[in-house]
Amino acid sequence: MRGVRVGVPVLWFNAVLKGLVKLKSSASCFDYSVPTTDAIEAGFKHVELVMNMCYLLPNGTGCLNKSVKERLKTIGDANDLTYSVHLPFWSVDASSHIQAIRKASSRTLAESIDSTVELEPKAYVLHATGALAADIYSQRIKEEQKQACLKIFSENSRLTVEELVDHLTSVGISSRRLALESVKFPFRHSLALANEFDTSICIDVGHILAGYSGDVSLREAFYLSRGRIAEVHVHDVLRNVKGSNAMVKDHLPLGSGVLSVRELLFLLKSTAFDGPMILEMKFEDACSSLEELKSIIA
Repeated sequence: MRGVRVGVPVLWFNAVLKGLVKLKSSASCFDYSVPTTDAIEAGFKHVELVMNMCYLLPNGTGCLNKSVKERLKTIGDANDLTYSVHLPFWSVDASSHIQAIRKASSRTLAESIDSTVELEPKAYVLHATGALAADIYSQRIKEEQKQACLKIFSENSRLTVEELVDHLTSVGISSRRLALESVKFPFRHSLALANEFDTSICIDVGHILAGYSGDVSLREAFYLSRGRIAEVHVHDVLRNVKGSNAMVKDHLPLGSGVLSVRELLFLLKSTAFDGPMILEMKFEDACSSLEELKSIIA
């Protein structure tokens, strides 16, 4: 685990829901620096800023206004804390077949990159395909029909990745800072794009174990991506298969599903991974999972 920083997402889904219930109609934003301080106090060395919140509320970009970013920068410098950015994926579709939507998504993703440059993120994590692609990929339709649809999504996804890489280059950021996440779409598509445009990969361990990313095992995903893995998302998974039906529950704390933490640690070491490892789950579950990791490593 040398060089690996264990992190937690800030303003992750559950935290957003709790905050929305408490908000008054006049409230305009959340402050990322508050949960970041909580993460430090819990023992985390890395924070992933989930950018959905910046677009969810009226004037939501205030979540990361100048003063908030200054606080995050100060907090990071004072506590040896590093950041990564999970680019928005709510209502954003990098693979949309409607070009106006795809291009607007691409512009929004580029905007998110620009708005966080001063925090020097270790990675910008991207869902290179969207909700419709995931839905069709999961459907039981004839294989030739599915492949025809996936080809359309793949081609549009490629356009967006190309545009984002061009944008990164224009602002002096390496294409390797863009990390394509293993999502509900064939993993080999993300890997092909990473190889073509010299980006990185974000391996979502839970997505792989749940079977969301196709016929690739966790071990294959790590070794096929070796040298390109910028970040790893970790959460446990329960998978119950009955005939042709599979019931999946993910984003669970470590030790509650099928994930072998010892195998994961072996894969991290054997592929010389030295980036951030994000415990992508509820904050309280991430805290208990951090203790679980410490007990195994000790």
